[in-house]
Formats: sequence, C-alpha cells, structure tokens
Amino acid sequence: MSFTPSGDARVLSRNPDSNYGSAAELRLRLHSTEIYRSYLKFTVSGVSGTVTRATLRLFTYDGGPDGGTVYAVSNDYAAGGEWSELGITWNNAPALGGTALASAGAVTDNTWVELDVTAAIAGNGTYSFGLESASSNSVYYNSKEAGINPPELVIEVDTGAPLAPASAPVFPATIDPTNGRITGDTLNVEPSATSVVAPTPLPTPTPTLAATPTVTLAPPPTALPALVLVEAESSHVQQAGSWTAYASTAASGGAYVFSSGSPADGLTLTFSGPRLDVIYVGHPALGVLGIEVDGVLLETRDTATADSAFGLMTSLSGLGEGLHTAHLFAVSGTVAVDAFAVLEVAAPPAATPLPPTEAVPTDSAPAESTPTEAVPTDIAPPTPEISPTAPLATLPALTPTATPLALLLPWVETFDTGAGWVVDGAWRHDAQTAYQGAAWFADSQERGQRSTLTAETWLDLRWAAQPVLTFWAREMLSSGDTLAVDLTIAGSGTWIALAERTGAVRDWTQHTLDLTPYRGLVIGLRFRLETAGSLTNSETTLGVWIDELRVEDLALALPPTATLPPPAPAPTSTPPPTVTPTPIPAPTVTPSPSATPLPEPTAVPSPVPTATEEPPSPVPPDPTEQEPAPTPGP
Repeated sequence: MSFTPSGDARVLSRNPDSNYGSAAELRLRLHSTEIYRSYLKFTVSGVSGTVTRATLRLFTYDGGPDGGTVYAVSNDYAAGGEWSELGITWNNAPALGGTALASAGAVTDNTWVELDVTAAIAGNGTYSFGLESASSNSVYYNSKEAGINPPELVIEVDTGAPLAPASAPVFPATIDPTNGRITGDTLNVEPSATSVVAPTPLPTPTPTLAATPTVTLAPPPTALPALVLVEAESSHVQQAGSWTAYASTAASGGAYVFSSGSPADGLTLTFSGPRLDVIYVGHPALGVLGIEVDGVLLETRDTATADSAFGLMTSLSGLGEGLHTAHLFAVSGTVAVDAFAVLEVAAPPAATPLPPTEAVPTDSAPAESTPTEAVPTDIAPPTPEISPTAPLATLPALTPTATPLALLLPWVETFDTGAGWVVDGAWRHDAQTAYQGAAWFADSQERGQRSTLTAETWLDLRWAAQPVLTFWAREMLSSGDTLAVDLTIAGSGTWIALAERTGAVRDWTQHTLDLTPYRGLVIGLRFRLETAGSLTNSETTLGVWIDELRVEDLALALPPTATLPPPAPAPTSTPPPTVTPTPIPAPTVTPSPSATPLPEPTAVPSPVPTATEEPPSPVPPDPTEQEPAPTPGP
C-alpha cells in the first residue's frame, strides 16, 4: 500500500514566520546563519492487519553528505491545532525530538532515499514526520507539488488471514458387487437393512490411465519500449523566433530553453509513436504553454508556479502510430521548456510550415510578464547529439559553447569548493581561514601586481526588479592596495568598476552592492586586487579574503510594501569608460557614472552574519556543476 502526503513543507529559521508549503521542493540544511527542516503528513487508511514494515521514500534531485534524520512528530502545531502545509512555519512547527526513526546518510542526485519508519506506524490514522540534517551542504527532495516523484509512505501488512484448511480425509468408497451398495463403514453411516431399489450388479470397472494434458504456455509479455529523451536545446528540436538556453543542474541534461515572450517563438519536434511527454519549468513570472500535435491544439498548461519548479511534466497518449509533429508555443507570456520524451525521434518531414496557431481564449486575462529583450546572436544555444535509441534515463552531455549559459537569480556561492572561478595572479582557495567553510584569498605581499578572480557563471538580470550583490570580506591591506568588484556586460568585452576602494584592515564585514542599474542585461562578475608600489616602514599588508557571495532579487524576498534604502551617492571621481553593449538590444540602462565605493562599516559585526531573506524560489544553482565557460576578456 502506498500513500502520498496530505501535506508537506519546509521551514526556515531566518524567516521564522514565512510559509513555503506551496514550494516544489523540501530542503534540509544546518548552517550558522540558517536552518532548514522539512515536515510531511500522511493519512493512512484501508489497513487491515498488522503493519510489518513502513518506508518513507523521498526523491532527491540535489544530494549531499547528509540526507537527513527522520523523527515522528505531532500532528499539531507547537501551540495546538492540526498543522497544515500552508500554515506551518519555523515558529509554529511541531518540535523535533525523541528517538530518531532512521537516518539517510550520504545521498546522491536523482535517486530515491528510503527511511524505515515502521516504529511510528500502528495502522490507520494520521502520521507526521520531521526531518533535519547535520550538514551545511543543502539536500533537496521533491515535494508533492513537484508533479513528479512525490514523497511516498509504503506500508506492508500481514492480514493474519488463516491458511486454507487442509482437505477433508477421503475414504475409498467400496462397492459390494453382490448388491451394488456402498459399504457403510467407509462413510461411518449405518447401512439400511433393506435396499430401497433392487441393485443391478455392476461390472468391475477396468481402470484406465488418463491422457496427460497438453499445456500450451502463453508467450512472454513484450517489454514496453523505452522512451527517448530529447533535450529542448538539442539539434532535433527546430526553434522559431528567439529562445535562450540556461544552465541549471536541476534541469534535464543540465540546461533548458526560455522563450522571449514573442508569439512567434516556437519549438517543433518530429517523432513517431502514440505518446508525447513534455517536461517544462515552472516559475512565478512564466505564462501559459500551448502544445499542438499535427496542427491540433491538444493542451495548454499554466506554468506560473509559486516557486521555481523543475521536472514538471504533461503526457499526451493515444496519438496513433506513425509520424507526428509537435509544436510548442507561448499562449501568453514567456515559457521555459526542458525536454521531450517520445518513443522514437524522426527526421522532420519536408512539408509546408505549420500554420500560425491561434491562442486559446481563457476566462482570465493572461499573466502580465516583464518585457524581454532579444539575446545577442553570439550567445548560441548548445547543440548536443542524442542517440535515437538512448533510454529515458540516459542524459546526453552538453557541448560547451563559445559563450556560457546564463543563470536566473538567486545565485549563491559559498566557496566551499574552488570550482567555477578563474584565477589570475595571487588568488588561491583557502580552506583554513574563512567566514564559513572555505574562502578565496588574494595575497597582497607581492607588490606591483594585479590579481583577478572571475566567475565562470553569467547572471541573467533581465527579469530581476531589484538585484543586489552581497559578500563577506576580511581585509589586511595597506593604503597602497586597491580592492574592487568589476562587472562586464555579455558581448561588450569591457569591464566596469562596480565598486572599489583603498585597502585597510577590517575584520569580517558584509558588503552590499546595488545592481539595479544593470537590470535587463546578462552580466559577469570578478574581484580585483591591485598592489601598487612599495610599503612604507609603518605599513604591513597580508591580503584579502572573500566568502559567502550571493546575488538575489530583493523584489522577491521583501514584502510588497517594503522598499530598498536609497543607494549610496556616487563620488565625483573620474567616470569609467562608457560601455555601449550594441550586441545586446536590452532595455535602456543608465550605469552609475562612477564606481560605487564599498560601504565603510561602522563597527566590526558579530560573528553571525545578518542573512538576507530567502527568495520564494529557492532552487539554488550549483556553480560547481555548471557548464564550463571561458573567462570574459578584460
């Protein structure tokens, strides 16, 4: 017997009154700045007999060294009343405690994790579980809102039904040849003294062996053919209009494609067989996806979800054998498509183009979307090759492109590994001195050198309303050192000093930089340290550490009534070179006339940082697994 949860949600310590019950994922993490826990509730019915085993099954799409420990918890809030997935928060969640039911240990990506919870299940009823982790490395599980591989509670039952009774003893019936009667003692029946009917003597039967029956075995069932996974960014899919490929470890094959918002945008795939699966992405800013097969609109899907959601799928069957042409387009707004799954990929037939599709009228007005600008022509989507016979579980590798794929916000970089960054000069990965875990360190003792630390990841600010960059830094620099954060616009080949200042000696301090002047653009980031001249006798220098970097959209994190504080006034220093990103027809952007100085801290902060509130779509990309990208030119 298998049950899906009646409710599931995660809670977050630094947003103690926020609810994430509509999110498509559960998350576990233990960090000095935040703790994630997750809760699930199941209603068990129809159990008749003794429960011999109960297993909680969770599907992880982003694993880690600690998949969590599960506890049986109360069905009620901490203050009373039954908890629900749309009402549970950190402050009112049931307490975790007592004896743990099971622990997962290390878990890998895209696998099922099974936890033995037999001790908590007695039979029919409502049961709640809480999970927590002891690792700072987050683990993500699908929630029931994910649309695919939701949590399960599997119960095995011993019904206690008695075994089939043994056959009653059969006594051989003996026929008396003189009177034709069955001898009564064989049935324990007293024979009648007088026969009712005069018996006719029966001849002694001659036994014959029955012919051995001929058994014809049914042929073994034919295995269902495996589906072929076709990535939306592959060469098998014809693109019309403007589509952009984005890298994400949560996406099938490591990337998905995003339309520009134009009605002319479309994806076309020619396939054969009676079934078509479309795997798409959900996001609060997305619109309605239309799916045509052979020129007939068969389904529309609203892809606007409360949080970012990957792996959402719709399946069309009964299409008939033979060739078909699928056409995907945006009925309203913009849409994001991850992959297709079909029985066989076919070459597109030589036929006239599909007629334009009329949008299906809806009762409600289409969701309003942020205007989107065209992507520069030098950012080409990857074109991986796919084997037509590859099973569904076989994911083709992406071929690196000349320009890296861009990520939507939020982007979180803990620097716990050194991957995803290009070093030039004195930067090195430091696992000993860090704000949390590990950090990047630039040595300033060698004079007259310029060192840069450049992110391989490009960031897409085209849908961000209030993007900000935050990071922690520890400085042991001299007045002859300069620390800067630089920004480049994709396609421009030029770096702009986003913020810079003269070196000083400061303990760990969090810095915040406003990126709103660059809304509507795809950008790259780097840190720069310059050591000019020799030191005076009274000065010393060691270097600078950078840790806990985050780029997010505060418009998603703050309440609707909240406003950002005004940015610090820009100094009247010599303005940087003017950059005209002609390859990117983006919205009008007015960069700051000069580099914004890093804000001076008023006091040494406490060891615990002030964390920025989590945005509602917490599917953080993993920079260590992103598609490799070249360093933007200086």
